[in-house]
Amino acid sequence: MFNKIIIKLFVIMFFVSVSVIYADILCPECGFKNLYEDRYCLECATELREITSEEKAKLEEEDKKRSEHKQKILKLKGNIDKKISIIVKNGETVDLVKYIKKGKVTIFDFYADWCGPCKSLAPKLESFVRKTDDVCLMKINIKAWGSPVAQMYNIRSVPSIWIFDKKGRCAAQAINGMPKIQYVVNSILKDN
Repeated sequence: MFNKIIIKLFVIMFFVSVSVIYADILCPECGFKNLYEDRYCLECATELREITSEEKAKLEEEDKKRSEHKQKILKLKGNIDKKISIIVKNGETVDLVKYIKKGKVTIFDFYADWCGPCKSLAPKLESFVRKTDDVCLMKINIKAWGSPVAQMYNIRSVPSIWIFDKKGRCAAQAINGMPKIQYVVNSILKDN
């Protein structure tokens, strides 16, 4: 008998606490039913309640993490470093001549995010460029086979590497594989 009473009290307390947690809060401005934990009305964005200091600290920490993540993304989208740049992100057209660095060997890497061989080549190519003087890398994401940049430069396979010498002349076109890339770049550097 005593056990049944305790169990009934426990069940009642549980349902009361659950109903408080999931209770609706009516917005004073628009009357929209919001959940208890909502800080702002989901319909009109009116503030429903003051936040506690713990919630404020948590929000500030989340904002800080979001900001750090955004900086990382911007770094990946823009210049990775002084020698490596992503110049096309979504397959749009580009004039390669504008990005050729006079006095440096310029490598254009036509790649796609979904391409396994591109993902394999990228770290090796980037490491080679960082270690080699007078070489820079311009990365071009074709995005898809029918994209404007893929059509403009007749890209039929990725990765596709184009290399321009220090005078801006095309020394190699549509090559892939690190041994070929290193050979062409080293040949250009020896000649100059």
